Amino acid sequence: VWSAGVGISFSNTNSPNATVSGLSLGANTLTWTISNGSCTNSVSTVVINVLGAPDASNAGPNQSVCFTNATLAGNSPTVGTGVWSVVSGTGAFADATANGTAVSGLSAGANVFKWTISNGVCPPSESTVTITRDALPTIANAGGGQTICTPTTTLNGNTPIVGTGTWSTTTIGVTFSNASSPNTTVLGLPVGATTFTWTISNGSCANSVSNVIVTRLDAPTTSNAGTDQSLCLTTAILAGNNVTSGSGLWTLISGAGTINNPTSNTSTVSNLGVGANVFKWTISNGGCTPSESTVTITRLASPTLSVAGLNQTTCLSTAILSGNNPVNGTGLWTTTSGATITNPTQFNTDVANLPLGVSTFVWTISNGTCPQSISSVTITRDVPPTPSVILTPSAATCLNSQALSANVVTSGVGTWSVVSAPSGAIVSFGSFNANNTTLNGLSVAGNYAIKWTVANGNCPPSESTIIITREINPTTANAGTNANTCANFFGLNANLPTAGTGSWSIVSQPATATASFANALQNSTLINGLTVAGIYQLRWTISNGTCTASTSDVVITKDPAPTMSDAGLNQITCATSFALGANS
Repeated sequence: VWSAGVGISFSNTNSPNATVSGLSLGANTLTWTISNGSCTNSVSTVVINVLGAPDASNAGPNQSVCFTNATLAGNSPTVGTGVWSVVSGTGAFADATANGTAVSGLSAGANVFKWTISNGVCPPSESTVTITRDALPTIANAGGGQTICTPTTTLNGNTPIVGTGTWSTTTIGVTFSNASSPNTTVLGLPVGATTFTWTISNGSCANSVSNVIVTRLDAPTTSNAGTDQSLCLTTAILAGNNVTSGSGLWTLISGAGTINNPTSNTSTVSNLGVGANVFKWTISNGGCTPSESTVTITRLASPTLSVAGLNQTTCLSTAILSGNNPVNGTGLWTTTSGATITNPTQFNTDVANLPLGVSTFVWTISNGTCPQSISSVTITRDVPPTPSVILTPSAATCLNSQALSANVVTSGVGTWSVVSAPSGAIVSFGSFNANNTTLNGLSVAGNYAIKWTVANGNCPPSESTIIITREINPTTANAGTNANTCANFFGLNANLPTAGTGSWSIVSQPATATASFANALQNSTLINGLTVAGIYQLRWTISNGTCTASTSDVVITKDPAPTMSDAGLNQITCATSFALGANS
């Protein structure tokens, strides 16, 4: 059985290999007792010494020094003991176990040291610190002094091998494009001497400093020859800026022109040439670089005379403007009609979205300050004609006239016309332009092609056409002569039509009779089936289109066959006369 002090517990007090928990720091005595009945127990003890975990290591802040020695600043442990060691770089400790020991022999760059706190078998606690030994900065050289005429210059300090450089000055208003560049540009230099300091520093080491003096002379006034001019005259006034430092002088660079007072910033110029005339305004002051600028005075030619082209009439929403192409100047089309000008500066541009009616387009040719040349052109867009619709259908007639009807025209004018007619026909209309009219003169048989055309201005006309066919009256029918027959058929012989077509029909026949024609459409044909005696009334009809048909009837009488003849019996007689006995 295991036993121990208060607070300590065992996973199994009867197991020799029990797990013990609740141990306190320091010595913990445990007793293992083996007993057996009334026998004296056998007892043995074991001491478990629990150590405290070492303090968390803190090697102190990183340092930068310019020397070969430094003082470390690790924390002082209350539990465990500490020791310093070198991780990288070099260094010798005055006392490796002292948290605040001195270290010497530092190499240039980063030197990493570890502060380890240990306590017996407990895991040690570690941390590191970096001590960077900085090299002495490169000796600064700010370069040679300068004498200049501008408010800007470039400084010429040396490039640091060790450390970084920085320019500075106490002169107010001076700025650096890059104060860290040895060859920086400085701006805003005042007239007079300005001192610049080139400082090279490296970490904790003492800075290396060098000065240079830049003296700025009073530069000539910056030249401004004025705004370029465009004019239609041979004279002009130059407009250079007023000189406050130095003196100015006008010169002719190109073109032509006489400068009447070359040293006056507002001199007049005469005899200007056509085109560009370039003048230079130079302001000089002692040995400083002169300041120069130029101005161009363009003498313009009068613009080409504007010709907007001929007026147009169209039915489309698009058109092409045809103004003249300017030789001098540039053209511009404008309109207030709402139409869209595709390229207003093109002399022969397209136009879209033309409104109905008259649109005025103005072609203006301009050349700088010269008076403009202006002309205009109108484009009239007509309304498309009402679509043509003939309400009267194509038809045939036996009359000499035909009523015509077309749709009412709301846009444009409608006109009736004859497209074609039979030879010799003389046709006329009751009114050529009335939508409801009469076609007269249909005296010649044949087809009359009639057109209703609706037109409006230059718009494509709308047309529709019908055919009126003039038919002729049929030939007068003649069915032939009435006749009697004893046969079951009879040959009919009606007249042959010269106009129209003929056909036979049975008007009446005896009851139970079933007569029929061999060819009802042939004028000379057989009537068959005359098997029943009696009267057969037959009709010959000649028709031609819509004309009234001509009819003629013929009567064929079927006679009954005679009674079979019977002359009686043969006889022998001695008399000179004899009574015959034929049947009735």
